[in-house]
Amino acid sequence: MFRSIQLYEAFALVAVHDEWTTFSVMETPYNSDLPQCDEAGWPTISVEEDQCYRALWARFACRVERRLWAGDWTAEGMNTTLGPRYVEIDTRLWEFLRLEPMTDVASGEGVRFTHLRLSATAPVLVPKSVVPQSQTASLRAQLTAWIRNDARAASGPVRRDDQKAAARAAFVGCVITDNMFRDCRRDANLGEVSVQRGRPKVKGLGK
Repeated sequence: MFRSIQLYEAFALVAVHDEWTTFSVMETPYNSDLPQCDEAGWPTISVEEDQCYRALWARFACRVERRLWAGDWTAEGMNTTLGPRYVEIDTRLWEFLRLEPMTDVASGEGVRFTHLRLSATAPVLVPKSVVPQSQTASLRAQLTAWIRNDARAASGPVRRDDQKAAARAAFVGCVITDNMFRDCRRDANLGEVSVQRGRPKVKGLGK
């Protein structure tokens, strides 16, 4: 189960490991914080890379739409006719709503929602003993992407323990061990993003 995540983060939950590895690497040039753009502001990547990225985006979008139409997930967004506030999107609207390519917008039949955020309607509990290796790999990829996005969105240094607690709250029903979080945090390649550890131990106080 997850609560109120961005569309990009939801893509990580519907992608298989190899798809997400390719997509997340190719997403970097599209990040507006990076100077890899031409004079018109478009990412400077090859035509083949752009086509692959867009194809993966469309594939993930279809999978997300199916989850929303089935009621497994819910979404909220802003509708300008209702004012600058988030409203929950009726599940029945996903019969005609479609995600607009390369955006966080859903539209159809004259209805349009922007700044989408998605949530799961119920947790999916999977006993640790029966989690297949392929599913564990997918969870690691999703968690790595979540850590990277969480660090990017932070307004200041992120404490490791706080981030770990937030990750476990976001992935309810999934087993995220300390070792898994450590490995995924390392794989996130946070670079210049400062991630602080928890409160330092004080000698003699047994903490």
